[in-house]
Amino acid sequence: MTVKKNDKKKVHKSAAPKISTKPSGKPKQSNTPGTTKPSASPGPTNSEKPTATPTQTVVEPPNPYAPEKEQNVNETTLNLTKSFNETSDGKITNNPLFTQSFMADPTAVEYDGRLYIYGTHDIISFSDKGLPVKNVFDTDEIHVISSADLVNWTDHGTIDVGEAAPWAQHSWAPSITKKEVDGKTKFYLYFANGGNGIGVIEGDSPLGPWKAPSDKPLISRDTPTCSAQEVPWLFDPAVLVDDDGSAYLYFGGGTGVQDSDSAEEAAKKNKDPKSARVVKLGADMVSLDGSPVEINPQYLFEDSEINKINGKYVYSYCTNWSEEGSKIFGTGGAISYMVSDNPMSGFTQKGTLFANPGKVFGNYANNHHKIIEFKGEHYIIYHTTILEKAMFRTNRGYRTLHMDKLNVQETNGELTITAEPTYEGVEESVGMIDAYEEIDGTTMAWNGGLQSVKSKSLGKTVVDSINTGDWMGIRQLNYGLDGAEALAMSLASDTAIGMIEVYVDGPSAAKGGKKIGELQLVNTGGTDVYKKIYCELTEKVSGKHDTYFVFRGKGYHISSWNFMQDKTQIPKPETPEETYEVPKGFDRKIDNVKYGEMTTATYSSTTTGADRKVNILLPANYTTQKKYPVLYLLHGIGGDENEWKGGNPAYVIGNLVVQGMAKEMIVVMPNVRARKNDSGSSDLSLEHFAAFDNFINDLRDDLMPFIKKNYSILEGRENTAIAGLSMGGRESLYIGVTMADTFGYIGAFSPAVGVLPYSSNVTESGLFTEETFKLAPQYNGKTFLMICNGTQDTIVYDTPEQYHKVLEKNGTVHTYYETKGGHDFVVWKHGLYNFTRRIF
Repeated sequence: MTVKKNDKKKVHKSAAPKISTKPSGKPKQSNTPGTTKPSASPGPTNSEKPTATPTQTVVEPPNPYAPEKEQNVNETTLNLTKSFNETSDGKITNNPLFTQSFMADPTAVEYDGRLYIYGTHDIISFSDKGLPVKNVFDTDEIHVISSADLVNWTDHGTIDVGEAAPWAQHSWAPSITKKEVDGKTKFYLYFANGGNGIGVIEGDSPLGPWKAPSDKPLISRDTPTCSAQEVPWLFDPAVLVDDDGSAYLYFGGGTGVQDSDSAEEAAKKNKDPKSARVVKLGADMVSLDGSPVEINPQYLFEDSEINKINGKYVYSYCTNWSEEGSKIFGTGGAISYMVSDNPMSGFTQKGTLFANPGKVFGNYANNHHKIIEFKGEHYIIYHTTILEKAMFRTNRGYRTLHMDKLNVQETNGELTITAEPTYEGVEESVGMIDAYEEIDGTTMAWNGGLQSVKSKSLGKTVVDSINTGDWMGIRQLNYGLDGAEALAMSLASDTAIGMIEVYVDGPSAAKGGKKIGELQLVNTGGTDVYKKIYCELTEKVSGKHDTYFVFRGKGYHISSWNFMQDKTQIPKPETPEETYEVPKGFDRKIDNVKYGEMTTATYSSTTTGADRKVNILLPANYTTQKKYPVLYLLHGIGGDENEWKGGNPAYVIGNLVVQGMAKEMIVVMPNVRARKNDSGSSDLSLEHFAAFDNFINDLRDDLMPFIKKNYSILEGRENTAIAGLSMGGRESLYIGVTMADTFGYIGAFSPAVGVLPYSSNVTESGLFTEETFKLAPQYNGKTFLMICNGTQDTIVYDTPEQYHKVLEKNGTVHTYYETKGGHDFVVWKHGLYNFTRRIF
């Protein structure tokens, strides 16, 4: 394609689940009413399917993060995706903490003002019928999230324990701690290698990188006092670094009850399993300083946890499901605790610390917890299966994390520790997010429809599974006293169709929110190619506000964002070399895009003495509450008001609008043959040509007043354009130059002869002479005038280029370009695309 312009001006500006196939090595206990242990996975997607035999029909697994029905990106009012945190009464709660994936068996560590939580990554499996099957805990991944305020959580993705420690087959129920070693803080992450050992990996930060200090487990069946007869379930580590730097590891579980045991033997084992162990760790944290010794929590099932609270060593654990234990602790699978003055002995049994969450949420399952002190308060982190229930209406043992406050009281040296499971969770932030810091895109308090995925290009997690109507909310974002004027967001997209709406105080007007900005999606070059884009806010926002991003479009990813106090900080975009290429499919219908409606109207023409028809393309979601610029689009010699329908103007312009490359506009397609009998004709006569030239009067005196009276339009030359193909291109040049006070934009696509004098089969003196074909000085440089032509045009040949040369000679600022094609819609749609993207 060739582009030619005059010398005076170059450019005229106007989460997929893994499907488990390996058997689990997890030991089971016959008297458990629910599941008994951990596993991993992100939320379900349909990226992997079970393999079918020839006699099976495999059903696609459901994807609860995908909308049941896709919405148009430019729908006036969106239906927001329902949050998995939404209760039956419509309230959005803080529990679960995290719904983008399944994770269980929490542990946590504080570092640099943030709380990092680690959990078994539950991998969801499906049957051939597409239904979740029972969790078999087949995972060697640990999921990590973190927060500085316990309300907004950042997803850091998973740790591949199998990669760090190739000998490990599983990574259940982790426990983490930090310790100063050689003047540097190091992190030690202990995990259960199935039910038969404890491993450890170490890292220099809470996010790694991680490595195994040894090629074998730290605790195995060969470790003294750890045989299968002594410790049925050699798992569930808990670690404590004491005030003097000494460290202790706790682990074990199971009752050893056999089907062959008598009722008396079973009751004895249930009450005194003798399967919990504690061992002192070496100074290096990855070796043992002695042999494990027995501690004997009554009715132990699993889930060792250790803390030092008010100078006391508090060992807490999950009780078993025996009838006797359930009576004592209120439910099976309760959290009980013991207290001692010594980390390895002398523990005294106390009462129930935390009932099984099934008492509140209805889904009884194994209970696993972590107690943590953060910013002066104690909390309990635990898991439930309510996320799975919300997604699939099943209870197959896939877990998600919750957090609630822990009540710690001391009376006469006696500790009382209790907590209650709630939907509300931690309601008040214990910190505040600065709106002007760069925030990880996966940081959110609540969301509808979102997952996370690891970006290969960035090496970190980003927001994934975006569909129109999805949203995310950030609790109590601090804009400060001066306030914000702009937003910057780093995203990756292979399309410009979509938008991110910014709200405060609610995700929509219906939910008490106020829209403060619209960030138009851009094509960054791919869904893993990240660029920072910007938008100005419609008003300055100060103080503290819950802030929401509502998504239009799909398939793109968010890496990070931050607000800006001064909109002048937005970098000025680089001016790319002007291009007149068109993208593939620019004139085709795109699924889930709402296009403008073509209507037909009739107006009375005093110029012709007859009623005349006109086609009018209104923008999608046209409303009289808004005013729109107007493009008058003219047909060729043999056409009428319907000819431009063959050029798909609704798609060409509609696609530009949803991509943010053109403004919404009203397109008026009249019959340019301004005479009483205006039926279509290809008559090449002076009388026929004169009828086209007469349209200037019909347009000015009849059609434009009709449009003004009946449609919500913006007036003024800056809001009015005219363009046409062939004979309509000739008239656009004639009308646009003559009425430059009315039209600020003039487009001529393969314009026909007659603008200048010529002689062929007929002779015309021309609408202009070479000396008069130019814009008046006051409009020159203030009018976008574009001419294009096809390189294979055998109808008008080089006439458009002649117009270009005369304009160039007369110093009129304009653009001329050529593209492959003949005298046809290939060229005319090309021209319409390039014209409409540059006007208004």
